[in-house]
Amino acid sequence: FFRTMPLKRGREMGRKPKSQAGSASQTTGDPSSDEEDLPDVPRRERPQGETLKKKRKTATKGVRTPEPAVGTGLAPPADQEEEAVAKAVVEARAEDDIGPGLFSQLTKSPVADLTLKPTIKRALEEKFNVTHLTEVQKACVPRAIEGMDVVGQARTGTGKTLAYLLPIAFSLFAQDRDLKQLHSLIMIPTRELTLQVVGNAHKLFSFDRDVKVTGLIGGSTSKRDDEADISDSTIICATPGRIVGHCQLTKGFKERMKGIKILVFDECDLMMTSDFWTKLEVLMEHLPPNDERQTLMFTVSVPDAVNKLVTKLVRPKHLKRYRETKDAKLSTHKHIPQEVIVCPMMEQTNTLFHCIRQVQRAHPTDYKIIVFFPTIAMVECMNAFFAAIGMSPILMHGNMPQGVRQKGAEMVKNGKQVVCFTSDVLSRGMDFPNVHAVIQYGMPWSVS
Repeated sequence: FFRTMPLKRGREMGRKPKSQAGSASQTTGDPSSDEEDLPDVPRRERPQGETLKKKRKTATKGVRTPEPAVGTGLAPPADQEEEAVAKAVVEARAEDDIGPGLFSQLTKSPVADLTLKPTIKRALEEKFNVTHLTEVQKACVPRAIEGMDVVGQARTGTGKTLAYLLPIAFSLFAQDRDLKQLHSLIMIPTRELTLQVVGNAHKLFSFDRDVKVTGLIGGSTSKRDDEADISDSTIICATPGRIVGHCQLTKGFKERMKGIKILVFDECDLMMTSDFWTKLEVLMEHLPPNDERQTLMFTVSVPDAVNKLVTKLVRPKHLKRYRETKDAKLSTHKHIPQEVIVCPMMEQTNTLFHCIRQVQRAHPTDYKIIVFFPTIAMVECMNAFFAAIGMSPILMHGNMPQGVRQKGAEMVKNGKQVVCFTSDVLSRGMDFPNVHAVIQYGMPWSVS
């Protein structure tokens, strides 16, 4: 839809600027529909008889206006350098496009071939509707079931969560274990992703009621409730700060940590901060030695910090590495159309408004749009602006109370007419079904 969306040039929020001598501009799209969905904002009164229909401007005599890049959604380049960039974007888009339809990461390897408990296979079929493994699962699950340490690099949406939950399920029932003892610890960078993993684990063990899965996140429960939950947990999913806090303050928890059989780091590249390394030093004091436990690590990218973490935690002679592509820098999914809109900064808000309206017109009763902003301040500012013009987005960022964030995530997941404004707190690993458009406003802080 970006490709066919008319760019609104030379005005901000529907207000036409005064024409200037010697100026030249050019528009794309249907000029008769420019004012159709503009927000209702105050503007100067127009002379009687003046219509809202925007007239196509022509270039001033003697000034040659470059032709627009037809069908790309790109504004006419201002100079040769921008023209070359625009051409490269269009060519890359043409190479990546594989046509309409859903692309599948599934392989021909059936779940039935895995040596899993029948109740786990039943849960996969009934709760997840999964009958075959994805590429990352096919490569990692059998090796993990054999007891090897695994480092898997794959993009979001390829099935990494089940790639470590299935080996945990196998290990739990491979021997007669006391399910009230702590068996697995899953470290996850964000609260929302932690809750999602806990939900998936509950579904996987829905026919094995003796397996207790607990999520530990900041800002949600009291210390007393946490202590009651972890006293007999089989699997704990936690953010790093929360688990380190229990190691230091909760009586008896350090002893339970010594019995861990499987340690998992999910989206571990997002944890690579100076604060994390401090917490890791505390955590390693209470973990069993490397040769007495299994370590599974999954990530989208593998910076040097992740390789350092691998060196600290895995058994080199029992290590299986998996990488989705030979290129260390993973690109975006080829089956998802990618479009770029280049426009002046003063017109970005208006362009965002029309992007959202375009999706709403295409799906009037059931649409889901997620807009990412580089900073929390920008999320707050744009939310206030769009709320003032009658659009009330769902707000999500890291400075919000946990209860509000959790409620917002549920609304995005289960809602029917959803526009969500968020920071990068939702950028990795979240499973939101039936999303029609993801928009990045401005440049993100990093490619990953």
